[in-house]
Amino acid sequence: MTNKMGRPKGSGRGPQIIHRLRQSIFEAIDTLDRRGKPLAMLLADAFEANPTATLLAISRVLPKDINIQAESTNYINVLEDVSRSIQSKTIDHSPVPGDRLSVN
Repeated sequence: MTNKMGRPKGSGRGPQIIHRLRQSIFEAIDTLDRRGKPLAMLLADAFEANPTATLLAISRVLPKDINIQAESTNYINVLEDVSRSIQSKTIDHSPVPGDRLSVN
């Protein structure tokens, strides 16, 4: 017989924390836009500076079942290939109620 430790499933504040974190990320992106530094520009700069590290970093937040292939060494063309690849996939997820990242 095992001794179950911790809170019962669903009784923690995890979903609220995730929602708050996502809201803060949206606010940070809005702040960047107001400062004239849109996220797309920052990502493009990061890709130019170190494409391998940037792809590794963003791969942690992208869906894992997307196969990205690029034939060009031109970073703009590679980014366009990545965008087309992402847009062609259906992303299955469980939305968090009230979350702006959720797709209804």
